[in-house]
Amino acid sequence: MVAAMTAAGYSIGDPRDTGVLNVAGVDASLPLVVNGFVRS
Repeated sequence: MVAAMTAAGYSIGDPRDTGVLNVAGVDASLPLVVNGFVRS
């Protein structure tokens, strides 16, 4: 999982890799999103 504070047009995680979750911005729902990604 890669979490960035702002969308900058690039990521250190490979966007073509289905095992990587790229997230721009953080709010209270992020733990739920990560949990759902990990469990799927």
